Amino acid sequence: MPGKREKRGEKSATDIRKLKRIVENVPEEDKIRLDRLIQDFMAQPGLKDYRAGGESSLRGGHASRSRFSAESYPKVPKTRRTQKFLHSRKQLPIWHHKEQIVESLERHRICFIQGATGSGKNTQVPQFILDDATEKSKCVRIIYTVPKRIAAVSVSERVADERGERLGGTVGYQIRLENCCSHETLLMYCTSGILLRSLSSSNYRIAAKTTHIIIDEVHERDRQTDFLLACLKDVIVAFPSLRVILMGADLNSELFSSFFGRGYPTLQVDGRLHPVNYYYLKDVLEMLKDESSETSTTKPSVEPRRHSDEPAVIYNRLVENLKNKTLMSSKPSSCNVVSSTANRVIVRPDIDSLIQRVWTHCDENAVAEYFHMMEANDISVNYQDSISGVTMLMAAAALGEVELAERLVTYGADLNIKSKNEFSAMDWALNSRHVNVVQFLREHQDSEECQRLTSYLKTVDEERVDLKLISRLLQKIHVTSDPDHAVLVFLPGYDDIVRLKDLVLTDQELGLHHGPFNIFILHSNIQTGDQRGAFEKPSRGVRKIVLSTNIAESSVTIDDIVYVIDSGRAKETSFNSLMGVTQLKSVWISKASVNQRRGRAGRCRAGNCYHLFSTQRHESMIKFPIPEIVRTSLQQLSLHAKSIIKPDMKIETFFMQIPEPPATIAVKMLVESLTVMGALDENERLTKLGKHLLGFPMEPFLGKALIYAVVFKCLDPILTLVSILSHRDPFQLPSDAGDKKKAKDCKILFARGSCSDHMAYVMAFRGWEASRKSERNFFCQDNYLSTVTFEMVSGIREQLLGQLCAMGFVKNRAPSVLSELNTNSAIQ
Repeated sequence: MPGKREKRGEKSATDIRKLKRIVENVPEEDKIRLDRLIQDFMAQPGLKDYRAGGESSLRGGHASRSRFSAESYPKVPKTRRTQKFLHSRKQLPIWHHKEQIVESLERHRICFIQGATGSGKNTQVPQFILDDATEKSKCVRIIYTVPKRIAAVSVSERVADERGERLGGTVGYQIRLENCCSHETLLMYCTSGILLRSLSSSNYRIAAKTTHIIIDEVHERDRQTDFLLACLKDVIVAFPSLRVILMGADLNSELFSSFFGRGYPTLQVDGRLHPVNYYYLKDVLEMLKDESSETSTTKPSVEPRRHSDEPAVIYNRLVENLKNKTLMSSKPSSCNVVSSTANRVIVRPDIDSLIQRVWTHCDENAVAEYFHMMEANDISVNYQDSISGVTMLMAAAALGEVELAERLVTYGADLNIKSKNEFSAMDWALNSRHVNVVQFLREHQDSEECQRLTSYLKTVDEERVDLKLISRLLQKIHVTSDPDHAVLVFLPGYDDIVRLKDLVLTDQELGLHHGPFNIFILHSNIQTGDQRGAFEKPSRGVRKIVLSTNIAESSVTIDDIVYVIDSGRAKETSFNSLMGVTQLKSVWISKASVNQRRGRAGRCRAGNCYHLFSTQRHESMIKFPIPEIVRTSLQQLSLHAKSIIKPDMKIETFFMQIPEPPATIAVKMLVESLTVMGALDENERLTKLGKHLLGFPMEPFLGKALIYAVVFKCLDPILTLVSILSHRDPFQLPSDAGDKKKAKDCKILFARGSCSDHMAYVMAFRGWEASRKSERNFFCQDNYLSTVTFEMVSGIREQLLGQLCAMGFVKNRAPSVLSELNTNSAIQ
């Protein structure tokens, strides 16, 4: 599309005005003819009513994978096959609440569980229900929802393993385009969207075959979870035997209690977090400031020993010990070097003598002579005694001479230099109990760190992630710590992940060549099979580095994570209801998310978390994330609402039942857009078109485009285009300026002179599809495309084609039928 955009995937106001003018210029008689054509097509007797078909009409094939694909009824669970995990399960904090949870579910229809990170609620709560049902011979069927696909897969695998069963038996999962379940499945892990679509397609009938619904990570406030809460408020009235459990780490129990009504119990469960040392940006900068001059053999800091002797006694003892150990020949610090052109260390016996006289006799003449030589540029203020490694600042600190310390600091004395017994100036002051010197040194140290932070923030854009800083921190961790300790890095989006991965793999200055390492990616758009490596322990001595978006914040446990690097940012969708434009922005996370990310470092052992933002930035963060339902398009959810609520209830009335409802004007505008689209009539009732649009797991306007494609016999290109628009842009954005130009040229070439992004998408996918499977990766590399995206798009195409067949728009997948539906699909 012509026109320059600030960010990929966003439409400017000019673009919107152009599109509106195009629509307005279409003759009215053409619009009427088109509407009649669609109405006549929808009136065909062969088409199946989506709502009438329900779940049974979608059983089998790809079409079923947006709902539960296996019919299952409550049964008595089989006795677990193994108890080998019993000891580890009993160590979880949630285990001590087992009887309380089971009893609460027998007495109450709704239960809130606020379980801190590491409490074990994800894996144990549904097992408590299964074990209790087995013991009491009760029939159960549990649906457990989580917002993220990878969590549904990983947690279900863990639970099946703890029960000693194969996945797909008693325990299974179902996510988009993938499921592992059977008629024997009694505990189904799924995403919120799967349950939502199953409720709407069966008009709540699925609730009649379910005994427990568990909604996890409620605190994340994604739109589908909020929508589910509104539905469940009606479901528990219609099905009194159903039990609902709401769980989260930072659960706003007051909000949800007022939403469902008072009187329901809230269980507080502590986490099992190991100690986590956390650092902010100022600490990270301090840690990395001398990185260029340090080597991998840097000695670790030693806690200063406490002595009651006089400084002179300690000094003489130190010198005597060093002489006895023949350490006079060891390499002193590089700050002894006077000449900047020489690499050798210059030893000055005369300066050694001055320092010794100050230490042993507090000789003021020696101090005066030292400053005279410094002012004459004859010696560095950081000169270290050739025997003991002490400096004049250390002497001032040990003797309690505040004025001398202040004077030396103004000349640039370094507080971090250490003598050969690993004492810094601060250690010497603490050892001698000179509180006034300690206070001065601490104030000066804090001042230095603040200046460093201020200088850094002036040179970087805070709204963008500093990948070079992260790579330097990765180097520091990799060089100085146990390689068996894994690192988890939180980044906003896929582009940042790919750029950091390339930086780590190609930048020779990173220092990561000090040992082998593996890099894994966790992202919602990557197939689950490709992400399993992140949960497996690598070979001994191999560092595991996991680059992830916020999907690793909750419900996901990687056992060997010890270090967490938190960029403090995440991608967030925002919808402008006035212009009808959706934007994906990188924003600062909430305090609740900060706590969740920090907790990833202490799940299985003591860890460290590095927050790459200042304490001031942390204080300014919002407490909880903004509910997704108030900042995204609600067209698809509105159609689902109309398929569930009473026919005479308005959409706005239903949305007002949500814990934190969207703005009234946003709801009114989306109702108007659905009416114009033809999905709703003037009384807000679902039209024939609207009922069919419910069958597509995407925004209604994309579903309508598919139906138009069938009518106008151009199905293949529109099927590809709709799949891409509902997923993500397949074109990658290189970081290198030269590669950016090449990537742009590739996109223009695929567009074939049309200046259309849509044409480029279709032709790029056709090129990828026409390539041999063994050559598809090379095709994507040469044309700056994402192989993972096209693999996902291919799966979505199959799902949508199956959906069209299930609805009757496409008779079958026979080549002759598909050929007839593509008579107008040729692109010249």
